[in-house]
Amino acid sequence: MAVGSIPPPWAEVALSIYELHGTSALNLLTRAADMGGAYHVGVEVYFLEWSFGWCEEGSGVYMVFPGQSTLGTFRERVPLGRTPLTPQEVFRILDMMRQELPGSKYDLLRCNCAHFSVSFVKRLRVSEDCYSATESKDLQDVVGASLGEFAGECGRTFGSATGHGRCPSRCKCRHSSREGPSRS
Repeated sequence: MAVGSIPPPWAEVALSIYELHGTSALNLLTRAADMGGAYHVGVEVYFLEWSFGWCEEGSGVYMVFPGQSTLGTFRERVPLGRTPLTPQEVFRILDMMRQELPGSKYDLLRCNCAHFSVSFVKRLRVSEDCYSATESKDLQDVVGASLGEFAGECGRTFGSATGHGRCPSRCKCRHSSREGPSRS
């Protein structure tokens, strides 16, 4: 893609949010208290959705069709902007992440689907100029309003996808410190 050109509409990146099965009562209470809830998230890019989860062998990075995760009930799609990367470049990033994130590294609070999503969105270099439903909002505000602090210590770090936030020092997600270039 030419430098300075606007990414095409099909380069849109979105966050898919799912309410985990069996957590609706918990989420009702935590949302009422403005505390987030128990959710699964994936990142949609080029008509596929990518996430991270536990598995005994191999990579924990996997693909589903958008809105089709079996881990929960689809709740919301949050458009984040567009990536300037080609599908081939996106697949190269995913190949690297698949090597970096074996399923055995999954940890509910320290290295989960939210950590993966932050890292992946940052590497996709999502353009804030192309927001549709979120025009004047920072990515952290958009995702934070949708999810709250559901991901334990790093729930609030979706802002790191725009370079404005960092994982706490206790965070053990190895990939969070090896991101691509951040925007200010």
